[in-house]
Amino acid sequence: MAYKISSVASADFKAQKVVGFWSDPRLMTAVAGALDLEPKLILCYKGEELLASLPIYEKSRLGIKYLVHPSLSYYQALNFYFPDNVPAARRGLDELGISKEMAVYLKGKYRKTGINLAPQNQDVRGFVWSGFRAKPLYTYTWNTSDTPQALTDERKKLKVAESRGYTHDESFEPESFMKLYREMNLRKKQNPGISMARIQDFFVSLHKQGLLIQKNLRLDGEIVSANYTLGNGKGTGYTVIRASKEQEMAYGVSSLHTMILLESLGDRYSEIDFCGANVADVARFKAAMGLSLKIFFHIET
Repeated sequence: MAYKISSVASADFKAQKVVGFWSDPRLMTAVAGALDLEPKLILCYKGEELLASLPIYEKSRLGIKYLVHPSLSYYQALNFYFPDNVPAARRGLDELGISKEMAVYLKGKYRKTGINLAPQNQDVRGFVWSGFRAKPLYTYTWNTSDTPQALTDERKKLKVAESRGYTHDESFEPESFMKLYREMNLRKKQNPGISMARIQDFFVSLHKQGLLIQKNLRLDGEIVSANYTLGNGKGTGYTVIRASKEQEMAYGVSSLHTMILLESLGDRYSEIDFCGANVADVARFKAAMGLSLKIFFHIET
């Protein structure tokens, strides 16, 4: 029996029995609202059985529809739904066939497509064979059952930071975070491509729905480093963004903040994804903290 590929709009999300954080309708609705996109799910059925789903974000310009990778959704994981007793070889062949059918569907429906698959989607041959380009990207992760092994220079920074007298908490204070975030963007000469008000509203929305936690480091009561981790409290937590006060960076505040995250998030998640290893200085820091490198792919037409 052949695969059947279709798409559903956000209004029909609740009727779909999909799993995976990046397909969560609450997250997708918040992302789409902040960026003026249309969130949809690409579904693959065999008969009445749902076999796979892929979250996408649609944009229209002059009547032409195309897909974009939204800046507020780090991944768009392709999720498969097979019984546990399916042999590995059968699963691999089915995943390849499904991804190829999805690729053909997307190429026929959209003028341009841009999607960041997740690290779990290592086999992108179905997309490449259908005319997509696949660009390798990298991230760092940590299995919460492991013990982090930071390199010597980072351990020295940790000792300096520990003597600084920082305290940490989990208070949600978006105004304090946004102040640090604005300063960081000015310092790095970065433009997020979306208004600060929309970014703050997006994070507030996720926090209200239990999809975001804010971890803070304070000095004399002032937040000097703030970190946002996304997730639904199980599986993988995604540390998507951190902003720290510039003068505290020299005292190892970021190294200490990373270590505190590793120690405090282990009771909620089996894995922490630090979302990114594609900027040289950031990648070097994460590697020195003893995190594990993983590859994922951006696919596009």
